[in-house]
Amino acid sequence: MFKIHIFVFFALLGCSSGQPDKGRASSALQDSSPRVYDVRPISPADMFLMSPQFSSDGKAILATGEKFKGLFLLTMDGRVSRIAGDDISGWQARFEGDRIVAFDNSRDPVVLSPPEYKVARGAPLVSEYPKVFQKDDSIILDDGAKEIVISPGNDKFYLPVLSPRKDAVVFEGLNTGIYIYDIGSKKTLHIGRGNHPSWLSDGSGILYDISEDDGVKIISSDIYLALRDGRKFKLTDTRDLKEMMPVASPDMGLVAFESDGQIFTGHLEIFGAR
Repeated sequence: MFKIHIFVFFALLGCSSGQPDKGRASSALQDSSPRVYDVRPISPADMFLMSPQFSSDGKAILATGEKFKGLFLLTMDGRVSRIAGDDISGWQARFEGDRIVAFDNSRDPVVLSPPEYKVARGAPLVSEYPKVFQKDDSIILDDGAKEIVISPGNDKFYLPVLSPRKDAVVFEGLNTGIYIYDIGSKKTLHIGRGNHPSWLSDGSGILYDISEDDGVKIISSDIYLALRDGRKFKLTDTRDLKEMMPVASPDMGLVAFESDGQIFTGHLEIFGAR
């Protein structure tokens, strides 16, 4: 499977013309099914940005540049401000409250606090349990008392992320796709093919993308929703947009994603499914 964003980053460590199709829901979905609609760009087409993350209040979006270099802050009315240079990586950068936690190119933690977002280096990160991490192509859960392997062992696994309520873990397999592990029941749900999973704020499910490539570049991509009860929904079915790296706003009313280096937002409707 073609994983251009992920493998470009690890290698470093050692829109089309015309009007885009405005994020129509798949024709296979009924009106009451989850969908993304009213899609619009909020970053310039001539500025490459990717990996969007909503602020804690949902009023701004954090993004990074090509090869995860630098940090940019976007407002919903289309204003873009660069808040960190290429020495700060956008890989796994995130909001914690009103501040931004990121890493420099040496993988040392940094914190950027409003309103100036000046970089504070060497900032300590809070250590809480449970923790999840990747080790020897497996996903490890550390509950503070012991470490256990939670990945099934039939693939090379990476990018584990705890759910907002810290009761589940989503992770990816190189060949087998996305999995959700429930910490309480110790059961694993295999979502299947997909990339870039991100949690809904209530932990009820994930957004992710499924892409097609021609061996060189991505030629199409759409957004999907998977719930923890196993149901899956295709949210977009577009010709001119390649929806990747989808994330939901804290109130789950919006989705942000990247398409060919441009950040878009759209309304997210999932109430009927949850």
